[in-house]
Amino acid sequence: MTAATLLPRSKTSEAVAEFLLGEYLAGRIRPGDRIDLDRVASDLGVSRAPVREALILLERDGSVRMPFHRGAFMGDIDAAAVREGFTLYALLSGLTAELTTEHGDAETVAALGVAADHALASRSAMEYEVHAREFRRLVNTGVAGPHLRSMLRTFNGLVVAVSGIAIEAGLGDEQRLLAAELAAIRAGERGTAGAAAIDHVRATGERGIGVLVDRGVLAESSAGDAGTGDEPAVSTLGAIVARVARVAAAGGAR
Repeated sequence: MTAATLLPRSKTSEAVAEFLLGEYLAGRIRPGDRIDLDRVASDLGVSRAPVREALILLERDGSVRMPFHRGAFMGDIDAAAVREGFTLYALLSGLTAELTTEHGDAETVAALGVAADHALASRSAMEYEVHAREFRRLVNTGVAGPHLRSMLRTFNGLVVAVSGIAIEAGLGDEQRLLAAELAAIRAGERGTAGAAAIDHVRATGERGIGVLVDRGVLAESSAGDAGTGDEPAVSTLGAIVARVARVAAAGGAR
């Protein structure tokens, strides 16, 4: 990944964060390595400010450690940390998919259809990812209130980077899962739309984790990290989150 491919990102700090995670997932940065802020800024042709912002973003999801006055160091990321991020993002994505079926207007649904059609017609992982991100952005911001949008913005690091790897490993599966989401939203099937979004995000995470474990970049932290035994717990938590958020959103959907 080069600086030229990063600059189209909406925020330079997010592009820097994605670059650093890409270096880690490719094995070019190892756990515990010190991150030289000046060198990263010079290599990417940016100022120090977006690099500092990127490190703060990455510290938030545990990808980077920043001991007080000691600099920044790459964290020791394992499969459990990645899986936790995808599980939480899946729950929030399921919620926004449900809210879209309840409060989304015809214009929003039409825009989702355009983004999905482009994604489903994509022949490369890179092309698909551009349109799939737009689809997710529309779902996640179309009806979400400020608190929910703020929570969703925290998933700009590890989840995004691992998703890119997962898409490369299974473009056809990604397209099938996206099509199922769109069909449920178009049909106005709230529960089905939420479940489809959760299934999609979690499947993406598991595929990405599998690739990175095979490469030796990630280690499964325990025998219980297989990712197949916690569906009832996730479902229950998702239902609780959804009930609380729907009460908050009932009078505030735009």
